[in-house]
Amino acid sequence: MSGGWSAAAGSRGADVSVENRGATACTLPAGPAVAILDASGTQLLESPPTDAPGPSLEPGAVATFTVLFSNWCDEAAALPLHVALRDGNAAIPVPDLDLTVDDLPPCNGPGQPPALSANPWEPVSG
Repeated sequence: MSGGWSAAAGSRGADVSVENRGATACTLPAGPAVAILDASGTQLLESPPTDAPGPSLEPGAVATFTVLFSNWCDEAAALPLHVALRDGNAAIPVPDLDLTVDDLPPCNGPGQPPALSANPWEPVSG
C-alpha cells in the first residue's frame, strides 16, 4: 500500500508500506529494489542494486520505504507508468502508485538519464 505521490524539488516521492498478512514470518527482498514499468508491463527503469538485506517480518508486522523518481523526459512512454517491487526476476506491482502525465516528475535534464531510488526498509513499531 502507498500514500500516493508527492512533489519534492523536481522529483516525485512516495512512501510504500508492506505488511506480512501471512501466518508465518517472511523475509523481504534486499534493498528494496523498485522498477518503473510502462502500460504494457515493459520495464523502463530500475533502481540501483543494493546489498542491504531485507528484514524478516513476523505475521502482522509492517516495513516501509520511500521511492524517489526524477528527471523523466520520455514523452513517448505508454502511460500510465507503474511502480513494481523487484524480487529477483519477479516484478510485484505496488498498488495505487501509477503515474499519469500529471504525476510524472519534470524533465530537468534533457539528454540525461532519469533517476529512480528507494531508501532502505524501515520496520514500523507496533
